[in-house]
Amino acid sequence: MKFYSASFDTIIIRFYLMMAFAISPLIIGTPYLAILSVLFFLAAITGVEFSTGKKQKSNNAIMSKIDNSELPQVA
Repeated sequence: MKFYSASFDTIIIRFYLMMAFAISPLIIGTPYLAILSVLFFLAAITGVEFSTGKKQKSNNAIMSKIDNSELPQVA
């Protein structure tokens, strides 16, 4: 989860979702559900980018030198 890295389009969509979650419970008659809009507000204002959880591993191999003097010699 990274803060302030969401794109502008994502932030605009989150604000529209926030307004939908703020206005629709008031129209339906359940104003206590409007509290859910606070979550979208915080996500939009901080610009949080949610990652998929897949982290790329580095493909760097650690190489070490083998000392051949300790191995038996084959004729």
